[in-house]
Amino acid sequence: MGKTVITPEKARAIYLDTGTFTQIGARHGVSVSMVGGIKTGRSWSEATGATYRPPAGRKVSPEIRAAVLASTDTQRNTALRLGIPINAVRMCIYEARRIAIAREAWKDVPANLGTPPDFDKMENA
Repeated sequence: MGKTVITPEKARAIYLDTGTFTQIGARHGVSVSMVGGIKTGRSWSEATGATYRPPAGRKVSPEIRAAVLASTDTQRNTALRLGIPINAVRMCIYEARRIAIAREAWKDVPANLGTPPDFDKMENA
């Protein structure tokens, strides 16, 4: 794609066009990411009237995090049982492992070389 100048009229046309982002981009001479930005309201919202809604956060409550870490079931079944996306289960496990590794690494650091992070705060974030 070359550099196509987007005008408010062109942004509205892209916003109202139908088809895949690839098809729309090819018809209007813009990239797929530009089509996505216009369609979702991340860009040109003043011309299209679209309202950008950022994706829902992946944060889970401390209670859900504790349930995930205490579970002995598969990640898929844990996600289904708790009603959360499987990626949220994976992130809870990943964060717990990351904190455990950091906590273990700081055990051998002499106090005069630095202050360890607040691991309890990290676990509850």
